[in-house]
Amino acid sequence: EIIEYPYRGLVFDRNDELLVYNSPIYDIMVIPKEVNIRDTTVFCEMLDISKEELITKFAKARRYSRIKPSKFVKQIPNEVFARIQDKLIDYPGFYSKARTKRSYPNEGLANVFGYIGEVSYNYLRRDTSKYYRSGDFLGITGLESQYEKELRGKRGVKFKMVNVSGIEKGSFKGGSMDALAIPGDNLRLSIDLKTQKYAERLMKNKIGSVVAIEPSSGEILAFVSGPSYDPNLLSGRD
Repeated sequence: EIIEYPYRGLVFDRNDELLVYNSPIYDIMVIPKEVNIRDTTVFCEMLDISKEELITKFAKARRYSRIKPSKFVKQIPNEVFARIQDKLIDYPGFYSKARTKRSYPNEGLANVFGYIGEVSYNYLRRDTSKYYRSGDFLGITGLESQYEKELRGKRGVKFKMVNVSGIEKGSFKGGSMDALAIPGDNLRLSIDLKTQKYAERLMKNKIGSVVAIEPSSGEILAFVSGPSYDPNLLSGRD
């Protein structure tokens, strides 16, 4: 079973200005039985890990399965992956798997959006929907959490046949059980980006909050809570 992750829904302001989008990141997967690393020093430098981390990660992967893939290094940024993707083919047993992270063209609205993170073991135990699996991401706070079901989309899946040695033998039942990933719904806010930026300038280096509301409808045009932070700092591996 190979999971295909959907694109998370985008977020726009009331005038269709883009506020949140997805950027590509990559997980490096490993199949222990196929691994052959000739030079561990070069390999570790390529992935920016220590030899101790290499030994620990590989041992963990082997405990999980010698023939099934598992994550070796998570969430490698696109610009880093661009430098190593051609070198990865020299290391049998390792391959890349594309994922996405949240990115923000503006530094504001961090307290409104909230952030996404990897699902915890405790959450999986409490999840009555049984939708999430280990390694999945979900909204932790803010709008990402409130509209999680709408934004997350629907996972896709492919079933491959492999022999006892882990060698792929084609799709299972001609792909009749496969399902495409469905992207999440986009979210359009009542926030007006220009008004929001103006309120954020007023609150820079200050403690407090500003809320601007359209009286006729009750729609929130600006929402600032200070101090705030750049939401890009809470996105991705680091």
